[in-house]
Amino acid sequence: MSESQFPARFLRFTLLIGLCFSLSIPAMSQVIYVDADAPAGGTSQNDDWTDAYPEFRDALLDPRSSSHQIWVAEGIYKPTSTTDRTQTFSIPIGGRIYGGFRGDETSLVDRAGLFATTILSGDIDGTPGLSDFDSFHVVTASNIGNLEFDGFTIRNGNANQSTLGNGFGGGMYVNGLTSGSGIIFKRFRNCTFVDNRALYGGGLYAERVLLPFSHCNFINNTAAFEGGGAWFKTRQFGNYAHNVTFSRNRAQRGGGLYIVNTPSYTEFANCKFVGNLATSNTAGIIVGGAGAWIENVGY
Repeated sequence: MSESQFPARFLRFTLLIGLCFSLSIPAMSQVIYVDADAPAGGTSQNDDWTDAYPEFRDALLDPRSSSHQIWVAEGIYKPTSTTDRTQTFSIPIGGRIYGGFRGDETSLVDRAGLFATTILSGDIDGTPGLSDFDSFHVVTASNIGNLEFDGFTIRNGNANQSTLGNGFGGGMYVNGLTSGSGIIFKRFRNCTFVDNRALYGGGLYAERVLLPFSHCNFINNTAAFEGGGAWFKTRQFGNYAHNVTFSRNRAQRGGGLYIVNTPSYTEFANCKFVGNLATSNTAGIIVGGAGAWIENVGY
């Protein structure tokens, strides 16, 4: 190799390494940190784990939340310190939210994967387990933009009222109807919905949303009518579920899962439906689909 050749090749190699590094590790100024063990009063600077927000809800209110990733360390987080059931973790426009951190990582690829102990809880009344005074929806998404949500356990949401939309999606309520063009998730994975309740979609209710969910679990969720684990109305979007487990969920129709395709499709691969139940008829609804109820309406 001549001396004239070396600098150009070295420069190309250096640029390639730099590009790969920038894609896998965001600049530290592009991350908002949350750690339940952080001291109270995390500042707006919030430029590393030592100055993290102790509350996830405060990070969502940060003006940078639509442009920065939010990294959440293990711990239990609640949408409010009051008993206001309408309070929820609302994903901001363009939100990119990752849980499961230990609290010292500098790279997303080095995340500890503590998904089971990074808990978003609707248990705002302090009563152990699910109660009639827990949050209507633990998490909501109604904003347009490419969203990412990865690495949480969502529990103890209770959408048990038929007014103002408070009967849909105890664990998570996603509805793109108000945004005009629907909601698009670029990434939705490593999430577990457990011990949530609703009239429709105990664990998750999703309508007019592109939601490619993978490596998720729906466990012991309940719906009074449809979709104990999850309720989907895909509308114009094609969705897929890869490596998803529906276990011990119950509803009158679609114990594990209820889907209405209008006119799109949902693809399933490597999924498990175990021990789900279609309960007895108490409100004139045709009972069925212990594992899943899937119907195509008007197409």
